[in-house]
Formats: sequence, structure tokens, C-alpha cells
Amino acid sequence: MRAVGVAAVCVMLSACGTSPIGPELPFRMIGQADFPATAELRLSAPAVVVIRDPGSWADFLERSSLRAPSGRPEDPIPSIDFSSEMSIVLLLGARPTSGYGIRGNRIARRGGILVVIATEIVSCATVLPVVTYPLLAIAVNRSDANVAVEWSRETATCR
Repeated sequence: MRAVGVAAVCVMLSACGTSPIGPELPFRMIGQADFPATAELRLSAPAVVVIRDPGSWADFLERSSLRAPSGRPEDPIPSIDFSSEMSIVLLLGARPTSGYGIRGNRIARRGGILVVIATEIVSCATVLPVVTYPLLAIAVNRSDANVAVEWSRETATCR
């Protein structure tokens, strides 16, 4: 099994420095999951995994229970061209109910670091009392830069 290291670079804002953030970089959503198939991805705290090769991606897919952005099981997970792209996987960490999710807002450079701006979404609807481990996989142009995440939190508005 290929190692997909959980980067200790899951740095919060304070470790990214105070240099200004650059223009937005394009990215696309690849998939999401609430309960990864293996304990290795069921982390207690937020983290980020950067995948730069097809072998590690195939290994991740086997372990993650990733589903297509639509959430429908019959829809395929979009492919990634690892010659020009890489995947950034945001792991939210353990959450006490099924009412949590992740939204990728933007990606930009801050110095030599790719900074992912992401939001933890908390549902206001009825949820299941089960521990979940939300994750979101996105594709971005290939880079050798370290990746950091700046998290915010939002409670969804129910009407």
C-alpha cells in the first residue's frame, strides 16, 4: 500500500505568516465522504493530504469511500490528470453527528504555500447521532508547494 502522508502542514492561519494572499487559483471538486472506509483517514483533528501521483490516488480511493460531487452513487468520480494536476484532500476530523460538511471556497498562494480557504458547514437540520469524518477532495494545478488550510465555520440557515 502506498503511503499517503497526512501532512503536518495542516497549518492554521497563524503558521502561514502575514504575507498577503495572491490571486485565486482554479480548482474543481472531485468528491466527498462522511465515513472513510479505513481508520487511517478517521482522524480526530482537521488535516490535509496532498496526492500527486495516480498510484497514491488509487490507494486513497480504495480507503476513502469517496463519492461523486453530486452525492449520487451511480455518478462517476471525476478523473484527475496527474501530469498537470494534483489532489488536495481536506479532512475535517471527527464530528459528533452526521450534520457536518466541508465547502472549498478558494485556493491562492501566500509566499511559497498554497492556501486553501475552506468552511466547515454545520447543519441546522435533524441529524443522526453517529460520529462522522467528513472529507472533501479537490483537484488543482500541479505544484510542489506545501499546502495549508484556513478554516472557518458556518451554521446553515434552515427555513
